[in-house]
Amino acid sequence: MASKKNAPLAVTIPGPADDKALSSKVGVIAVVGFAVGVVWPRLLGVHVGPNPPENETHAVVAVAPGDTEAPAASGSGVVPPASSEGAGDSPKLSNRETVIVGAGDITSCVNKKGDRISDCGALSLDKIAQPKLKAVGDCAYGIGLDGEIDVALNLNFEKSTVDVLEGKKKSPWPTMATRGLLKCAVDELKGVELDKIPHTHPRYVVEYHMTFYPPGKGPDDSKPAGDASAEPAAEEGSLGRATIVYDKGLLRETPKEGKVVARLPQGTRVKLLKQDKDWYLVTSGSQKGWIHRQAIGK
Repeated sequence: MASKKNAPLAVTIPGPADDKALSSKVGVIAVVGFAVGVVWPRLLGVHVGPNPPENETHAVVAVAPGDTEAPAASGSGVVPPASSEGAGDSPKLSNRETVIVGAGDITSCVNKKGDRISDCGALSLDKIAQPKLKAVGDCAYGIGLDGEIDVALNLNFEKSTVDVLEGKKKSPWPTMATRGLLKCAVDELKGVELDKIPHTHPRYVVEYHMTFYPPGKGPDDSKPAGDASAEPAAEEGSLGRATIVYDKGLLRETPKEGKVVARLPQGTRVKLLKQDKDWYLVTSGSQKGWIHRQAIGK
């Protein structure tokens, strides 16, 4: 027993021949392991590893420029957003300032002698002035405004100048905001070629009624419900006033299928005289007729 305990520890270092034998054994073990772990399951049709979740595939769908929505990938379980078309007749609210500009009203004119005359005739200015005044809503002073104002354009055909002033209906906003707004209107009207506008007299003053709706509001909801101060009191013998919200409001001799007697542009203010179900009898200046409630935002 004593001889066994005191026997020296022997350490053997394999030689080149032993290395070759060991390498051969490792190679054989690797081949057998590959066959068992990879080839054998495939031959038997066995899937090794976790299964993917059912009904959960992902696809990258390219959207061409101008497309409003991407088609859903087959089996993706993702439902594309429903189209707004056919969803209803409710108007879409803009995320920008909305400005409605009524038809121009010639309030005065001056002849070549400098005399103010009563019969000013017509002036083809609306197609030029209305889009430019509408664009005022995009300027810094126009964004966020809520209310109405009359803007007067002082046209001098002899000097080819356009001055912009407040009209009969004064601004409900602070003085700085009003001045900034009028300055924006001046900038928009720069470059208007007065000499190309047919006219009879050298000087005119034309007023435009402008209604401003801040982002997220429109003609139907800009006035809080139940707010008596939001709408002027109804005039005696009338139902109050309204604004044309369609591009063209058709006035008819009788409701529904009556003959069209006038076409009022968007922004025109009308007096409501009488109601017959969905139709209103209205007047605007010398024009009178029946108009559908939707055309005036009712």
